[in-house]
Formats: sequence, C-alpha cells, structure tokens
Amino acid sequence: MTTNKGLKLVERDSAGVDRAFRADVLAGLAEPQKAIPARWFYDDAGSQLFEDITQQPEYYPTRAETEILTERAGAMADLIGPGRAVVEFGSGSSVKTPLLLSAIAPSAYVPLDIAGDFLRAAAADLAAKFPGLPVHPVEADFMRRVELPGAVADLPKLGFFPGSTIGNMIARTATDLL
Repeated sequence: MTTNKGLKLVERDSAGVDRAFRADVLAGLAEPQKAIPARWFYDDAGSQLFEDITQQPEYYPTRAETEILTERAGAMADLIGPGRAVVEFGSGSSVKTPLLLSAIAPSAYVPLDIAGDFLRAAAADLAAKFPGLPVHPVEADFMRRVELPGAVADLPKLGFFPGSTIGNMIARTATDLL
C-alpha cells in the first residue's frame, strides 16, 4: 500500500493487470477489425487527456450527467438510503461524485481506477471535500474481480458507474461486466 495525505492506496494484482493487458491486446489483434479496449488508454496521461476532452463544448455526457445528478440526487437518495459504501468503477477525477455523496450520506467511498497517481490525487481532493468520509482508493482493473478493502467488507454497497465507459465497450464485454 502507498500513502498520500493519509490515504492508503490499495494496489491490486499488478501482475494480473499485465496479464489482462496482454490478453486484451492479443484478442484485439485477432479480431477482423483490430482494436484495443478503451480502458487501456487511461494511464495517468490518458486520464488527464480524457478530463481535458470532457471540458470541450462538443463533449456533452459530463454536462448531462452533472445536470441529472444536480436535479435528481435528492430523489436518488430517497431510494438508496443512507449508510452505503459507494464503490465507483473507473472513478477518474470523480468530478460528479460529490453531487451523489452530498445527497446520500454514505458510510465510505471506494474509487476504483487503473491509473494510480491520478486516482491518488482525485481521492485526496475528494477526502478534503468530505473530511468525515472514509475514502479507500483502490488501483485496479474493474473489469476483473476486485477485492474491496476490509474496512467496507461488511457495509451495504452502492455501485456508481457514471460516464461513457460502458458505451466504449463491445457488446459482449459490456454484458459480461454487468
């Protein structure tokens, strides 16, 4: 585990990530239309580039999701209830996450992302915004089985998966994930 401003980053199976990358590249090159899954674009530089893209006027999903969360977070909170550990898949900068966390009174927040340094910085920012909220960043590939930190093992959980990640997957991969 690595520490940064009191946060403990849980690093999960880097050798497994390397094997998954190799398997995805080989599978993608074997397809008639060659492709590498978009999740491999998101190292620290790729994550920052994507954040820059989301700020462009042509990129509407971030604005649309922010609007939905702003307008509907209260209704969502009524359905979700308090005290859940929020697990965010492919958390990136977690820019929309405060809208949800402010509404639902979670017991903990677990951002999962493949880009460790980017994850650490985003988790530290979020921990500063919510000083009483335990934040447990996990560097992992959420496309594989991920063991969550022990601190949230017995808590009820809420999966949060905003963004266009699932739309970038081929149908078979998206179905397997769900």
